[in-house]
Amino acid sequence: MKTKAVFLGFGARAQCYANYIFSNENTFEVAAVAEPKRYLQELANEKYHCNKENIYKDWKELIVQGVLGDILFVCTQDNCHVEPAIAAMKAGYKNIMLEKPIDKDINACKRLADAAEEYGARVQVCHSLRYTNSARRQSASRSRGTPQAPAAAAPAGG
Repeated sequence: MKTKAVFLGFGARAQCYANYIFSNENTFEVAAVAEPKRYLQELANEKYHCNKENIYKDWKELIVQGVLGDILFVCTQDNCHVEPAIAAMKAGYKNIMLEKPIDKDINACKRLADAAEEYGARVQVCHSLRYTNSARRQSASRSRGTPQAPAAAAPAGG
């Protein structure tokens, strides 16, 4: 039996997870996707074999369908993770992975933690960008005590 992954948002970060899942398709599958951009919806279907019936324009449309998978990836825009994660818990999702940042508001983070406890959900936060070349340069720079431009201002090439 394959582990079914559901994605709220299907941009670059979500596709990193989908690539891993797809490369291990003997144990994983992309079961459902919520994504407003048409070309990303098509990508979910064509590259990752997500059924068109399980591709939604909005995360709210997907959540009202009930639990469609074993793990839910919340890959919406930054600072838009808490509301869909809590809605997913209310719908019955128990394994949720959020992109960072969880939220800029500590009270929203506390609401998320309270909801996880209330609904018995396991919520994990991924810090995937720490493995990029720019993040590695930042870390090395800090270790040497030499300042470096932030990743967003770093030269092209990672």
